[in-house]
Amino acid sequence: MITMTSTNNHIDNHDEVQSLIDSIESTPADFEHLKIFLNRNGKSNCLQDKEYLMVTPNVFGKVKVLDLKVNADYIIIEFLDCAMQMVGNVRVDINDSNPKTLFICWQDIKRMVLDETSSMSSNDGLLDFDF
Repeated sequence: MITMTSTNNHIDNHDEVQSLIDSIESTPADFEHLKIFLNRNGKSNCLQDKEYLMVTPNVFGKVKVLDLKVNADYIIIEFLDCAMQMVGNVRVDINDSNPKTLFICWQDIKRMVLDETSSMSSNDGLLDFDF
């Protein structure tokens, strides 16, 4: 579940976010397009680490999700670009059945790279040459 925190810099709109979550849970087929937070095991708990590879049609990069808000028909995701150390936001139209922004769990990416690296380094047979 998504939890909202209230700070001096962020608006606490827990009721709007919770209302959207309730709608998604009660009619999941109507909100398949809002599964923009992708996790390798299919669970939605990836939001807990809050670091993602954000992919859009124009750019991609590692971000840290800072806040989520619901405003009318949009989910506003505030994030920190980890490379530039700049804060930005992206608006996701709740009614758009083809979202343009995806967030892939950073822990999944790290695990895949580590698995690939360890399998490459342990496979010494690839380095043997038969002449």
